[in-house]
Amino acid sequence: MLVRSFAILAAALALSACAIGHEYDYSAVQPKVAAGGEAPLAIAVADMRGYVLDGEKAPDFVGLQRSGVAIPYPVSTASGAPLAEDFAGIVARAYGEAGRETEILPLTPGGGAGAARAAFAGSGAEKLLVIDMVEWKTDVHSQVTVHWDLVARVYDRTGALLAEAESRGVEGTGSSELFEAGNSEIAAQEAARRLGELLAAPEIEAALI
Repeated sequence: MLVRSFAILAAALALSACAIGHEYDYSAVQPKVAAGGEAPLAIAVADMRGYVLDGEKAPDFVGLQRSGVAIPYPVSTASGAPLAEDFAGIVARAYGEAGRETEILPLTPGGGAGAARAAFAGSGAEKLLVIDMVEWKTDVHSQVTVHWDLVARVYDRTGALLAEAESRGVEGTGSSELFEAGNSEIAAQEAARRLGELLAAPEIEAALI
């Protein structure tokens, strides 16, 4: 009985160890987007997640990886950069691949449209795309579950709001992987998919022309 207890404890510790210190890499994904116009595009992603703004979580927090007994452990970005910067990179790569010149405007957490418009004034871009990351986290146990709330806004050089769209929800992917690399890939693909859906909103596409 004692041997069995030690075996169960060892298995639980091993499963917990598998969930500690994970990092997810968002550097290799990009959604497919319509290029819209040819004018340079400034891109800013604002981290508006409440638990980041109040200091409970760091800006590089991307979600939770649960152990075999469902104990949650935080996951961070592989880049070490804030998640908002990684997301801005996803969007910039997408429009760059579509043939549009882009410029990323870094924002501190909580720096929303006002901060983005101020940075935009000193840029050479003609349109500004701001994405408020009101919520984003993945929760991995038996599957990768995505919690998201993303708001996109497009502004012109005068600061006028041209369009706004939102995408939010909670959805399980139906799959997860034992190893970190597999869950990192799933999380990155989900980020690209949700951002792609947001940017494909007709009003956003029309405003970027």
